[in-house]
Amino acid sequence: MDKLGVPKLRGSDILTPPATKGQMYGSSNRQQQYPPEEEEEESRMSRNSERRRRRFRKQKSHSDKQLSEDGSSAAASSTKKKNKRKEKKLGSLPDDEYDPYDSDPGESYRQHCLRVNGMSTKSCLKFPSFLKQTATIGNAAESETEMTSPPSPMASEIGDVLGQTPASLPSDMTRVRYSLRSSITDGSEKQPSGPSVMERRELRPNNVHINVSHWSDSGARHYMEDRYVVEDLDAVQVEVSPVAVGSHAEGSVEVTFGPRRSRRLTMPLTFFGVFDGHGGDKAAQYCADWLTAYIRNEDSYPYDLGYAMKNAITSIDEDFVGTGYPDGTTACTVSLVGGRRIICANAGDSRAIVVRKDGSVVRLSRDHKPGMPDETRRISELGGRVIYWGRWRVEGLLAVSRSIGDASLKPYITAEPEVCEYDVGKDDWFLILSSDGVWDVMDNEEAAHVVIASSCAMENGKLKIDPNRFKWAARNLCEHARSCGSSDNFSVVVVDLKSCGNPKAQSRYEP
Repeated sequence: MDKLGVPKLRGSDILTPPATKGQMYGSSNRQQQYPPEEEEEESRMSRNSERRRRRFRKQKSHSDKQLSEDGSSAAASSTKKKNKRKEKKLGSLPDDEYDPYDSDPGESYRQHCLRVNGMSTKSCLKFPSFLKQTATIGNAAESETEMTSPPSPMASEIGDVLGQTPASLPSDMTRVRYSLRSSITDGSEKQPSGPSVMERRELRPNNVHINVSHWSDSGARHYMEDRYVVEDLDAVQVEVSPVAVGSHAEGSVEVTFGPRRSRRLTMPLTFFGVFDGHGGDKAAQYCADWLTAYIRNEDSYPYDLGYAMKNAITSIDEDFVGTGYPDGTTACTVSLVGGRRIICANAGDSRAIVVRKDGSVVRLSRDHKPGMPDETRRISELGGRVIYWGRWRVEGLLAVSRSIGDASLKPYITAEPEVCEYDVGKDDWFLILSSDGVWDVMDNEEAAHVVIASSCAMENGKLKIDPNRFKWAARNLCEHARSCGSSDNFSVVVVDLKSCGNPKAQSRYEP
């Protein structure tokens, strides 16, 4: 007790005296805004949260100890590093700005495909089949002796990535894949980028009849899933409608007189394709290697190219799904008949446009996104769901509604393409095919202006296409998209529509 006879209390026993009506708790210098009941409730909640933190730390230390005892110290350390990175990422953003649904669509679907396929690595390549065959023969050499033929020179140097050729094609059409017979890359390898290399670049690769600028880049990703194709499909005979010499109308009937002979012209046929893979690069590589063989195998080729391309895409989708690989790819394909007619078949969000002299654009395809009303209705009628996870996705996974492959999302994902036929006019200068890495950050008009600025020059007061500058068109478009913030893979093919049958359109480079 003190001098006044008041018993001394410990710090934990001191309570705030009851206050009268209208009086604030605490002294006048530092006012207490909460009554004792709320203060006690707050302290109780803090004690409970402290208990939960201690319990979590205890459980975490116990699990780490158990992992180390089981010989999984490497896995435990990697788990710790992932947790630290996750905590660092979460701590870098305020709670009101952090979006748990914000994710990379390519990476998340890639992990989904790896999980479905049962692979423990992110590599897209399979163990070479000829090495597996050699190992099997070596192990069975003592038990049984067999004669085995050497690997075919037509096969890939690293083995067949898919382990088999297309099932529905005859053997005479599957001897050499496109990636082996092409004089240019298919987009799987990093392209040389020196100025001297660009000057020596061939304007008409693979013996095509028209000038082509092509480029591919992995962008900010550590893997490349895009492929592109530039291939000559030989020549086709086109029947031109007869031209009337003169005509006059009698009432409501038009009478035409003069010679009416139909003309048959032989025109070169060139195929272009851009394939944007997701979940891996096997589907894109499969389409790049064999799609032209599927087109040639159609009965309607070359009389009805649109129907042949449509059936070829659906057929290659069935064969690829039969291989058992879970990844997929979009397909934007174009067949150019001479310099007069364009047939475009598209499935996915890659895009093809025609650029005119004045910078205006003619769109040949539309992007197939799950958020489009007709695509959402089709998926819903089949029993699927379109979920918003950063963007609209089929079953919360894939951000496109039409593609080749994607066996785990059938039948919601269809490979049926939309076909568009277009007659080239005198003011049509360029044809652009590109994956969505460009279109995610640029609109059609901006891409058209980049290509015109990269390819054209003033000559005698007129704007003309410079073949040497045109070589840089596709590369400049990719670099411009990357500078705009795109982190996806890039694959671009630009075609000079005015160079068909024009001997002056050749490059002036002299080594």
